[in-house]
Amino acid sequence: MSDSPAASVPPEQANGLAISLKVIFSPSEAFSTLARVPLWGWAAIIGIALTLIGTLLGVPATTHYSHIAQEQALSKMDADTAAQARVAIAKIPQWIFPAIAVVSAFIIPWFFWLINAVVYLIGAALGGGDARFKLAWVCGVNVYIIAALASVVNYAILLMRGVESISSVT
Repeated sequence: MSDSPAASVPPEQANGLAISLKVIFSPSEAFSTLARVPLWGWAAIIGIALTLIGTLLGVPATTHYSHIAQEQALSKMDADTAAQARVAIAKIPQWIFPAIAVVSAFIIPWFFWLINAVVYLIGAALGGGDARFKLAWVCGVNVYIIAALASVVNYAILLMRGVESISSVT
């Protein structure tokens, strides 16, 4: 048995929830801690929760926008084709879009995290840094909180203005 000081020092413990919140309020401190203690569980939960909240806030606006886009597309069709398209659109259940949006809120963040991790890996490799997937994944998941929070704020502002403020697809 070795009695060296390195063998008796316990690994650093960190509060994942606190670090995830520091990503927003004190990013340099959060990421220096994450470099030593890579945690992503709480960041994933917060990211998915914020994505779900943003999605639920955005459903009315996105639905309104899709109706505008449909009307614009229908206006470019001849009368017979537009009539057939309207019949087909009328057959689509109204609950389908919100259901797909909510299910997507649980799935889509994983793709963003993976893409972020790959981009960070490439950046680290090109910059001569320590290119490890584990650290890139931790960074990608934690940084996503900022984008998810921005989505919530954007949709909240849009809802305060009213979805009718979206009047065209361009």
